[in-house]
Amino acid sequence: MAGGVLEFDVGNTALKWRLCHQHGFERGRLPCDEGRVAALLEGLRPGVIHISSVASDDANAMLRRCADKAAVACRFAQVSASCGGVTNAYDDPLTLGVDRWLAMIAAKRRVSGDLVIADIGTALTIDVLAADGVHQGGYILPGRRLMRESLLGGTGRIQFDEIREPSIDLGNNTASCVENASWLAAVSVISGVARRIKQADRQVSVVVTGGDAQAALQVAGVDGGSWVYVEDLVLDGLSLVLGREGLNS
Repeated sequence: MAGGVLEFDVGNTALKWRLCHQHGFERGRLPCDEGRVAALLEGLRPGVIHISSVASDDANAMLRRCADKAAVACRFAQVSASCGGVTNAYDDPLTLGVDRWLAMIAAKRRVSGDLVIADIGTALTIDVLAADGVHQGGYILPGRRLMRESLLGGTGRIQFDEIREPSIDLGNNTASCVENASWLAAVSVISGVARRIKQADRQVSVVVTGGDAQAALQVAGVDGGSWVYVEDLVLDGLSLVLGREGLNS
């Protein structure tokens, strides 16, 4: 189907895409590779491309090159001091990651009250947003895979195969000790931030997204009751900031 708005959420390791057209959505995920991107554009033939990218300058140049070859206009979302009812807390607003910025804007639109917004992927980013939309700041730390890889790289005697079933139970072998600890670390730091900002008369909601978000919800236990999973949080923010012009093209 030709036309529509093709949205890209370009992260550290992959490109997540969503095509918005008159009949709904199509979505997928692929490596940020020139051949794969070019093939996607040839197959989807969008009317316009909207991009959120935290990738390198070279990767962004590749995306522009693919758009030019496909004769499709592309726009990159930018961070600002304020947008969509959200006020940026950074001393230099432009240095905030655009994915975090868009996620906050989308979360503010979706959930009321004080928010902890966590993107659980290659990196774990956490941002705190007050009920009035003022960004309080955040944290950036390694995601669970980077935690595991740093441990394997720095300790020659720890070797194991990945466990695919997430858990925060005490481990009874090396693999489960390392894997379960990585899940516990991610869930605990998010829960800890929520507890830290909670006030007696105010509700705190945790909004999670990213490749490991659903599994984190699975292991969050009782803390999961106030957690909300949003699959396309960054893309939702991208739609709010850049709109859906070109939807009928």
